[in-house]
Amino acid sequence: MWLEEYRLGPWNKDLDDERLGQQSADLMYGAFDWPTSKGTVKELLRKDPRHAKDPVATYATDPGGDLVGYVGIARRPVVHEGEVLSSGHLWTIAVRQDHTRKGIGRALIEMAVEGLNEEGIEVITLYSTPGLVAYPIYRSLGFLDHHRLAFWLGDACQEGTANELRPLTGEERGRVIPIWDRHMGGVDGFSVREDNPYAAHTAMGANTSEWFSTIDPPGTLEGFVHMSLGPTRGLTVVREIVGPDPDWYKHAIQAVQAKAKGDQVWVTHRNPLATDGLEAAGLRWNDVHAFERMMAVGPIVEVDEVVSDPRWFAESRNDVF
Repeated sequence: MWLEEYRLGPWNKDLDDERLGQQSADLMYGAFDWPTSKGTVKELLRKDPRHAKDPVATYATDPGGDLVGYVGIARRPVVHEGEVLSSGHLWTIAVRQDHTRKGIGRALIEMAVEGLNEEGIEVITLYSTPGLVAYPIYRSLGFLDHHRLAFWLGDACQEGTANELRPLTGEERGRVIPIWDRHMGGVDGFSVREDNPYAAHTAMGANTSEWFSTIDPPGTLEGFVHMSLGPTRGLTVVREIVGPDPDWYKHAIQAVQAKAKGDQVWVTHRNPLATDGLEAAGLRWNDVHAFERMMAVGPIVEVDEVVSDPRWFAESRNDVF
């Protein structure tokens, strides 16, 4: 497909072009500050189950064959009103700054959406910011605000608690996904887990085996916390927290607060089952609708209304990309 002098097409995992591979990594770094390389991108596409099917993106090149635009495509089954739906997510939408305002991004999104529709996938999501130039373009393509992001935030506390946070053993890490399925598998807005969703973190250079912890005594694993060990801009970030009941969530977060290396604890995994426990632990939810929303097109969008409630259900950006 051509758009004036630009060539547009699907990007498959086996695309063996070193120059384009490096340029895609450079484009992601320039657009999102992701410290990627062509090797990292290849590893991500090879390992992450959300990229198990081609094409993994649509892309555009200029007359010289250099990359000017890229829209990454991921696929995942999600639960909506008790039904498991196939869904697609546009996780990277980037156009080189010197080639913007030429319709490249719109054309690449349209190509990606059309391809997903041909696969039978009608639910498609992306993340945006109302202040972005691209936001009205997404609206014109049929994407509506589905929800705005809310995060839980609380102060670190260096005092110990009755429940100590301990790392999971290797055997316990193998039980993480069954625990997820037991507690989260039927919750609206969340993925049905397939293969190893943590492979993406590994591909991006994170040793995820060190990120898993729990408050449960050995031999009684009921829940887990997936968190970054070191502080990020003064924050200890909890990426996922899954457990059996509000009391467990309360004590788990208190244990995180006692062990936190940052000044505050930031819970990015917006688990509706954890709401009461997080509130009981003293965390508060921060509505950051001013700079980020999830947008969607398809049957999961019934009204053009933005939800402003900490109990809304939708996976964290970390899980969706």
